[in-house]
Amino acid sequence: MTTFVTQTALGLALKCLPPALAPIAAGIALQENPQLDMRAVNHNANGTRDYGLAQINSANFGWLSVSMHTPVNERTIFDPCINLQASMRVLFAKYNGNPPDGVKAAYAADVMAKIPTGAEPPSEKQQVDPDDPQPPAWDMEAVADWRRRHAPTPEDAALAAADGPAIAELITKRSQ
Repeated sequence: MTTFVTQTALGLALKCLPPALAPIAAGIALQENPQLDMRAVNHNANGTRDYGLAQINSANFGWLSVSMHTPVNERTIFDPCINLQASMRVLFAKYNGNPPDGVKAAYAADVMAKIPTGAEPPSEKQQVDPDDPQPPAWDMEAVADWRRRHAPTPEDAALAAADGPAIAELITKRSQ
């Protein structure tokens, strides 16, 4: 796999997802569709089809439409953002369900192998505020929110500045 393809996958994911989720979505897209063909359609033996970057199975369209509050179908699934957002929801649903441990471990290992280097979260929990403990790693949205509060990026500080000077000042103090 070339560096260009990996950077392209990560760039697409960063436009559609929170920074904490983007590397995982990029890894899924590279695992399921190494050419990053946004219009890819694969026909399965059971009569379903897999669509787009992350190869979202058509059997998931109904619950994804409800979960995402937007139509997910044979036309909309080719939108890269809808496809990558759907991939995160399918991943979370799969892990929140009860597949065999071997299935979870094999899929996780394949996806983790595709995540761009340097995108891994810190291996140790960094306790910053005892009244605001770091959430578990599996809750990626909560981790992203926690990191924004405790280790903001310059982009977070800029967004906070737009929301109000007091918030920007707080974020700037914590990041120093």
